[in-house]
Amino acid sequence: MEIEEIQRKVLEFEKRWETAKNIKFDTDLTMLHLSEELGELAQQLFYKKAKPEKFNEEKVKEELCDVVLVALCMADKLKMNLSEELNKKLDELSRRDLHKINNMPEEIKPKREFLSTVYIVRDGKVLLNLNQKINKFVPLGGHIEENELPCESVIREAKEESGFDIELINPRAQDKRNLAQNFDIGLDIIKPGHHHINISYIGRIIGGTQLEKSDDGTELKWFSAEELKELDTLENIKNGAIKAIEIINSSQLNL
Repeated sequence: MEIEEIQRKVLEFEKRWETAKNIKFDTDLTMLHLSEELGELAQQLFYKKAKPEKFNEEKVKEELCDVVLVALCMADKLKMNLSEELNKKLDELSRRDLHKINNMPEEIKPKREFLSTVYIVRDGKVLLNLNQKINKFVPLGGHIEENELPCESVIREAKEESGFDIELINPRAQDKRNLAQNFDIGLDIIKPGHHHINISYIGRIIGGTQLEKSDDGTELKWFSAEELKELDTLENIKNGAIKAIEIINSSQLNL
């Protein structure tokens, strides 16, 4: 469920509460409510350390959810677009993190590897591969080999992992260049000291036959946009897969 939808629902609860109690949740009252919920969360964390017989793990989850929901109400009172502000904050943290990394001594800088991945779309569905390390579905692809272009790498990986021959789709229909244009690029922090620079493409099938399982023996599965919304995978992968379907389905895309 998206942040906006959660916020809409909790605001509906708040309005019903205001009517029932004949009160108005302005910023002051909402701040007091937030302090109350933080206090109840802090109490449970105190119990965990000092009075373990009173500690209730389910209560911690409940109180943390209450804190988040009241914070969503506060964002509404302040007329904040929370999704936009969170994305800004994450971008700021990423830049700050990269700045720190770039100023590290060479001997402790993280290892960075380039990958290329592809969202293969057919009949309104996208093909994903089950990654055994994280037990989640991810797009097909892998490490870019020496002297290999990212677009060459992902076509090779798609063939090896799925059995399909693919061509890459330019997500910007009017943009004609001498290399297939990537759909997205991101930095995946696998673990401290190990980063993946992931260059993503959109592809469609032009030949080949789907393998029963990938070359690593993992499951290959097609997902519609609706199925992706319920899929337990990384949020950037879910959003990327849905966007790839939308781009392929777009009447503005000159295929």
